[in-house]
Amino acid sequence: MLALFPEITQKAQAGDLETLAVLIRSYFGAAGGKSPKLSVSDVVRAFGIPVGEAPIHYFGAIAVKDEAGEIQASMIIKENMSTTHRSFVLCHLLGHFLFHIQPSLARSEWKTSGFKELQDPMRRYAYGDGLEGLNAQAFNIEDLADRFAGALLMPAAMLRRAVEKIGDLEKVALIFGVERDVVERRLDDLGS
Repeated sequence: MLALFPEITQKAQAGDLETLAVLIRSYFGAAGGKSPKLSVSDVVRAFGIPVGEAPIHYFGAIAVKDEAGEIQASMIIKENMSTTHRSFVLCHLLGHFLFHIQPSLARSEWKTSGFKELQDPMRRYAYGDGLEGLNAQAFNIEDLADRFAGALLMPAAMLRRAVEKIGDLEKVALIFGVERDVVERRLDDLGS
């Protein structure tokens, strides 16, 4: 059963990415979210959203249906992606759920729809690839989900501590289970 959490909904509606990421990690992450590497599949499943893989020609999708208050959701991602890539795509899709779907569900305005990722969210975040042709609204929707994925995978305080102690961004990336370029972009987001 899909779970809606008032505190999480409130932080998402406020656009508070950093607090939202820490809150989700503390509720659903192993060891209360204190471990740098996050099992994103477990987090998504804790929300009541099953995750599957298939030989699809896009990076992933989330579909949500509300039939008379009975809410069903599912995610599918492209098979054979690396673990780091898979984690980022799942976090991105969870971002769509939290920021773009859950508020409509809470207002009973959502029927059946979702998001399909034709462009690679991780490459878009790290390199700005796939932004051409997006109007301002589409850009804002995708950018928010991308930045949320970065925040969930690498909470600000945890990332800053790791960079301060370790220094080597390759090693920091391994600790968080992400690509080095994603770490660099996240540090840019944080002004570090």
